[in-house]
Amino acid sequence: MIKSMLKLCAVGAFVLGTGAAQASQDFYYLGTIYGADGTMASYRTPLTNGLYKSVVDAQQTVMSQLRTYLVPQLLAPLSGLSGYQGGSASVDGPLSLSYRNGEVTFSGMRVSVSATAKQSYAGVNVTCNINVTMDPATTIVGQLDILSGQLVAKEIRNFKLNPSYSCQTNLDWIPFVNVLVDALISYKIDGLIADKMQQAHNALSNLDALKPITFMGLNAIPDSVFGAPGLNLAQLKNQIASGFQNLPAMTVDIGDPKRRVYGPQGYPHQAGSHDLIMSIAIGNLRFELGEHRIYYDEMYCPPEASGRSCIPF
Repeated sequence: MIKSMLKLCAVGAFVLGTGAAQASQDFYYLGTIYGADGTMASYRTPLTNGLYKSVVDAQQTVMSQLRTYLVPQLLAPLSGLSGYQGGSASVDGPLSLSYRNGEVTFSGMRVSVSATAKQSYAGVNVTCNINVTMDPATTIVGQLDILSGQLVAKEIRNFKLNPSYSCQTNLDWIPFVNVLVDALISYKIDGLIADKMQQAHNALSNLDALKPITFMGLNAIPDSVFGAPGLNLAQLKNQIASGFQNLPAMTVDIGDPKRRVYGPQGYPHQAGSHDLIMSIAIGNLRFELGEHRIYYDEMYCPPEASGRSCIPF
């Protein structure tokens, strides 16, 4: 009923206005290259255009491989817990990588492990839903072997697990929650994450996505696509293709699009999602690709108290 009323209000706004307003959508990729002194040039294409497909495919491959290697291992320590009923794990980006003198650092990864467990204390049964997240400031440091492309993880920094829980009782079961968190730590989950990240990277190094000559699909984008003097991808691509050992400091952000639509409260004229696909910076040059989904005159965004997700008419 509310949705119908909103739709009628939207139609009424069209009638009372110029009468020319039409609900519409605009889905597109936007590639931008930034140079020294704040210069920049952009080129956008519809999502159906294949110009940036190689970069999008590379991003999807990276995130898929990370989940393939990490999720089963994150679930492994849960099954042996007393009273374990079931669980799940997730791995989300964006993920930041930096290369400097052969050293690689990974950070920003969102890791979450959830479990449902049932226990009895003093004749009282309690079922708890427990969620443990890894602090995204956790940083994995490794050394990159230039000849083989293999990563050797050396250490993990700023590792921290943040637990939360809800139980079907008004009693305080924090000690029970701590049992699960302690179990994860005793399983050396920090070392496990570093180890599986290393395996995932080494598996990826066998794919075109992370080979220097095709790094993250940049090789498939024409050098002159942005049409600005001095601003093209040739310098970035040439430096990467020459081998990582010859690079100055390089920073790569690999996105993980969720396509969550946000907008102003009430009836907006525009709402949309804006997601990073990938960005790479070498020296004074940076390339960034984003996915944008814009909705005109067809989204209702509830007040903050109701959450920020928007509702299409």
